[in-house]
Amino acid sequence: MLDLLLAQTTPLAPAAVPLPVFDAAYFAALVSRVIHTTCGATLLGGIVYLWWVAAPRAAGGDLYSGGRRAWAGCVGACTGLLILSGAYNFWVIYTGNQKLPPLYHALFGAKFLLALAVFALAALLAGKTSLAARMQAKSRFWLNITLAALLAIFVLGAVLKSIPHIPKPAASAATVMAPLDAPHLASYA
Repeated sequence: MLDLLLAQTTPLAPAAVPLPVFDAAYFAALVSRVIHTTCGATLLGGIVYLWWVAAPRAAGGDLYSGGRRAWAGCVGACTGLLILSGAYNFWVIYTGNQKLPPLYHALFGAKFLLALAVFALAALLAGKTSLAARMQAKSRFWLNITLAALLAIFVLGAVLKSIPHIPKPAASAATVMAPLDAPHLASYA
């Protein structure tokens, strides 16, 4: 009875949803995605805090209240990890799927260019050069641009995730599928 109810309410039948292969490549991709989203969220949260809390209180004074060096280190670490994990994530998607649609490449290109702009703006807003000091003097303006770019990156990431991918055929069905004689997994074959 429960099987009948689930079959009627589940949009995809269990046979249509392949089980992931929990191997080293799966866990490497998982760790990379977690690092990527965590660093992106850290930069977004930091910029939102600066925009919402620090900039109104600074009013032409020190935007960081003595914490510039710590934020600069965070920006540098997040930028490096975002570049590494983003390159790995793209490589996994590009090599693991059949030809991706042109829309995917266009949106990824826009996301990548926005990310480069965010990295530069965040580094300058946390920097101590003369250009950084001029930008910090107009911090509200530059934080608005950085925040808009970050939000656009998150939206583009969500859209990219929703574009259907057609995985390349597996090298061997034995490495992807459980044995068909396993009675509890027979419905996934």
